[in-house]
Amino acid sequence: MKPMKESEALFCSHYLRCRNVREAASLAGLPGGEGEGYRLLGQRRVQRRLSQTGFEPLLELAQAGLRRLAFGSNADGIRLALTPPEQALEQLEHWDLFGVSAVKRGKDGGVEVQFYNRFEALELLCRLGQEQEQAKDGLSFCRALEAAAGEEEE
Repeated sequence: MKPMKESEALFCSHYLRCRNVREAASLAGLPGGEGEGYRLLGQRRVQRRLSQTGFEPLLELAQAGLRRLAFGSNADGIRLALTPPEQALEQLEHWDLFGVSAVKRGKDGGVEVQFYNRFEALELLCRLGQEQEQAKDGLSFCRALEAAAGEEEE
């Protein structure tokens, strides 16, 4: 079996992080874009690499999504609102609309683009971080108690 190219390894890494073929292909710089990403996912060596590496826990994925909402660019969402509909349809698959929560077209033909609330995403990130720290502190305390109990039994 031939060795994995650097761009293929990058694709695997990005795909494991985001679970989005188009985004992973773009970040890895694959010349064929999303189509090349799907082609790679069909290859046995890529499938093996993905299964060996494993998927991130759901909490880490949620935090990555919240970071993206909180700090990501909304430029493509604004571009969507300002671009004539026929041109927007041609460009839509190339735009990052992750931060867009809704798109509405008014009776007058105008487009309204709504974005997720960055402040709420930051609040949730902070809350999750605090809960993780508390869980770590609680686990450390439990381990210390177990160690102390083990010493007394001896």
